[in-house]
Amino acid sequence: MPSQSVTDLSISKTELGLFDTLLSKVQELPWYSPLIALLMILSVKVYLQRSKELTEIERLQSEERKHLREMKIKAYEIRMQSKRDKQQRKSQPANGGSK
Repeated sequence: MPSQSVTDLSISKTELGLFDTLLSKVQELPWYSPLIALLMILSVKVYLQRSKELTEIERLQSEERKHLREMKIKAYEIRMQSKRDKQQRKSQPANGGSK
């Protein structure tokens, strides 16, 4: 899924053009205004829902990145501990100690 951000929610000129056209129709045909008002309310609801979804997507992606960072740190610590253990084993005598 491609990464999306809240900045994708900005209204484009074509969307503003649609609302401008609808408002001009309301001025031409006053009886048409309730239908257009419902359409605009629905559009705002969809916009707000999408905004909420994108915010949730960003939050989940942030948590996932944080989890991956933690896993990388743990893997690094395990590798370093393994190297230290190997070095300690090499430095100890092979016969189990001095007599």
